[in-house]
Amino acid sequence: MYELTVHTPPAIEPISLAEAKNWLRVDNDADDSLIETMITSARMAAENYTNRKFITQTLKQDFQAGAVIVPLNAGPVQGDPILVIGSTDLEVDVDYTFNESTYAFQLNQMTTAKLSLTYVVGYGDSADDVPAPIKQAILLTMGKFYENRSDQVHRLPTAAQHLLNGYRLWIT
Repeated sequence: MYELTVHTPPAIEPISLAEAKNWLRVDNDADDSLIETMITSARMAAENYTNRKFITQTLKQDFQAGAVIVPLNAGPVQGDPILVIGSTDLEVDVDYTFNESTYAFQLNQMTTAKLSLTYVVGYGDSADDVPAPIKQAILLTMGKFYENRSDQVHRLPTAAQHLLNGYRLWIT
C-alpha cells in the first residue's frame, strides 16, 4: 500500500474566474467565490478521472517496506523523480529502472525500509500549457456543478469524459 499526498499544490487554476463567468454567462460578482470553488472542484474531478495533474505541482508517495514495483499515481512527470529509502537517495539505472509502459519504477532489490517517492507533475506552470480539450472538459464539468448545486452530479458529464479519455492514464 502507498499514500499519495500533494506536497506543493498548483499555484493557479487552468480556468480563470473570467473564463468561467463567460462560460456560465454570469455578469455579476455575487457568485465569484462559489464559481472559484467549482473551478477547483471541476479540475480535481478531471485530474482524478485522468490520473494526471494539469498545472505543475509536487506529489509525494510513501510505500511500506518490501516494495519492488513502485507505481506512479499521476502524470505527466516533469524532470527526474526522487526515490529515497530511509535517508538514502536511489540512483536511476543503479538502484531502479523506470518502465514507461507500466508507468512504474522497478527496484533492483526489495526495500527493507519505508520508500518515499517525490516527483513534479503537470503540463506546466501556466493555464496556456494545459491542452484545450482538458480545459473544455473542466468548463463542462464546472457548468454542470453550477446548474446542479445539490447532490445531483454523480460523475463527469459524458462530453467531458469523451474529451478526457484521450488523456487518461490507466494505472493498475
